[in-house]
Amino acid sequence: MNVVVAVSRPLGSGGLGWQVYLSVRALARAGMLARVVACGAPHPGISGDRQVALGHGRWLRLLHHTPLRWAKAWYGWLEEEVFDRRAAALLPDAEIFHGWAGQCGRTMKAARRQGMKTLLEGGTTHVHWLYRELKQEYARYGSRVVELNQAVIRRHLDTYDQADLIRPSSELARRSFLEFGVPESRLARAPTHLAVDTGRFTPGEKKDDVFRVVFAGSLGLRKGFPYLLEAFRRWKPEGAELVLVGGPTDRLSRKLLERYRKEIPFLVKPGDPLPWYRRASVVVLPSIEDAFGLVVLEAMACGVPVVVSDHAGACECVEEGREGFIFPARDTDALVERLRQLRDHEDRRREMGAAARVKALQFDQDRFAEKILALYRKLSPG
Repeated sequence: MNVVVAVSRPLGSGGLGWQVYLSVRALARAGMLARVVACGAPHPGISGDRQVALGHGRWLRLLHHTPLRWAKAWYGWLEEEVFDRRAAALLPDAEIFHGWAGQCGRTMKAARRQGMKTLLEGGTTHVHWLYRELKQEYARYGSRVVELNQAVIRRHLDTYDQADLIRPSSELARRSFLEFGVPESRLARAPTHLAVDTGRFTPGEKKDDVFRVVFAGSLGLRKGFPYLLEAFRRWKPEGAELVLVGGPTDRLSRKLLERYRKEIPFLVKPGDPLPWYRRASVVVLPSIEDAFGLVVLEAMACGVPVVVSDHAGACECVEEGREGFIFPARDTDALVERLRQLRDHEDRRREMGAAARVKALQFDQDRFAEKILALYRKLSPG
């Protein structure tokens, strides 16, 4: 059995790139990798003759310096369309094609014409579930512009239709696909959750007594960061520090950051979140839609308790009151109450951090590799 993988992200970079790399590495070690087509530079951990690294094209890079970069939906559609057309022309002979929702409709059709079985990563919740949540969120701020448009939605639906099997990354995501009519027989039950690098994300010594609340991720409405800012505005905890590790995704997010900066102090620190995990008292993921949310496992692996909304699939990795807390998405008062409990009970916070590290070890990359290889074998026509 051999597998071809295509993803429009650099291998090993960011949450998605890391998960793809784990799948590709597992395939390579098992002698099952036919080819991986990805964006960015070649990954040194994969044999050069088994990977094709694509750039986004000169004209697309130039568009990033035009106002179109703020039209996130259309820019993303163009980016995926360019990748998909190029990847479709690079398919080798293989038994299975593995791609990501919204990125590879043309490539999946080409794979099916060659007789391959097709495995699709859901990536997000079902695109209609995602759009419903985003539309509601943007409407709260009087905006009819949503970071999805109908062209992007059609791309996702097309990839769903081409998949023999769809792999949701959480039970939350699986339920969203069922809600919008995808038959249960086409949804993988396992492996569901993602994996974390427990060798890189390790506990560090916190060298101060500041109650530091850390958010890590893109500063867009999907991730729910305004609810965390609003929680601090209402609560105003004395001596606490709020750190947002990431950057704004659109103009509305920038305006919200500017608005809250006039009322409460907080830091915005783009870059590697690892140093901030190790300085954190708690890591918060208040997403209004998140098929998983890898930052939760990263923080837990660093021995930090987490507070996660119930609209993030990673909440399924948290036992309420043991490794952290789960709160209803958009419920700012509930978020404040969880944060207050963690601030006021340092011993319990430390116990939760220790339990979080133990739980994260269950999601090590080696265990993930075993599960993903089993899924490929299950899908194999042989």
